[in-house]
Amino acid sequence: YISVMIKDTSNHPIKVLLQNCLLTKSNYRDISDNLNHKLLLLINDMATHANTDMNGNNEDDINDLLSSALPILQRMPKKAASSCFLLTDGVLDDTTSAMRQILNQFTNLNIPCHIIQTSLASYVASASFGYISNPQLLNYIANRTGGVYYDLALLNRIEQALHELEENEDDDEE
Repeated sequence: YISVMIKDTSNHPIKVLLQNCLLTKSNYRDISDNLNHKLLLLINDMATHANTDMNGNNEDDINDLLSSALPILQRMPKKAASSCFLLTDGVLDDTTSAMRQILNQFTNLNIPCHIIQTSLASYVASASFGYISNPQLLNYIANRTGGVYYDLALLNRIEQALHELEENEDDDEE
């Protein structure tokens, strides 16, 4: 089962793109096409409203997103293994008591929150409009809930290094 929610950095509300859809080999392509279509519409809407206020409180955004995800994850069928995957640029404030309460709920319900940092914001401050990403907080959220933190930039560099090693091994065999 898959549910997809999205929240951008503006004051737009959280949007649920998919909720409790059974994902199978036979319907994977249809669900993927549907999700791609909805994401394109959302990106176009965000681009149309690009001049809106970008000074939202990122901490509230993460709290809102995680607390909105909980009821959806709790309504998953009993046979489903609930997990939350959060894709983010990592621009967040430090934890607050509200966030700690939300993370406690994830932990008590055995719902891991996996974090994928999607940008180079931790390396280039201008990548996030001058805000600095907080990979330590992302790692804390993942560890606190039993999830895993992934740095997409690091994963890409590892993949490239493995590819280069593979090519070198092929050259050595010739």
